[in-house]
Amino acid sequence: IIYDQIVGEVLSVKFSESSEPAYDAWMDKFVDFHKQLMQYSIDDAISYKDFLKRFATDEETNAKINALADGNCFIHGDFHMENVMLDENNEIVLIDMMNVCKGPALYDIARTYFLLSYDANVQNEYLERMGYTLESIMPYLDVILSIRENEMKR
Repeated sequence: IIYDQIVGEVLSVKFSESSEPAYDAWMDKFVDFHKQLMQYSIDDAISYKDFLKRFATDEETNAKINALADGNCFIHGDFHMENVMLDENNEIVLIDMMNVCKGPALYDIARTYFLLSYDANVQNEYLERMGYTLESIMPYLDVILSIRENEMKR
């Protein structure tokens, strides 16, 4: 594994230091970057279903995973404000590629929504700006919640 050293700061720092107009601009950057990522397709990555099944412990969860849509969208799998950095030129850099897989965009949106749960306002604003509702991501969110404890153990 080769790592690059990135000189800059994580996006969460910008959010915490920002006034309302700047906050909106950073949220736009975060959302726009995620939308751009999801424009890419990937064929030679693990399916998100196979990733999720590693942590499923019962048949009910496996059945829910199997019922979800397939896809070949690039899925970061850990897209949140600590994994989006700004380099010294204020260019966005994505880090922590350990959960990259392929699947439908809705899965990555649901996973990001879950990862932003530390702040309900940020979480809901993200989802709204992405153009989705809680209802639209609920099947994915249900599975994410089911496997999360086992995922954190590994």
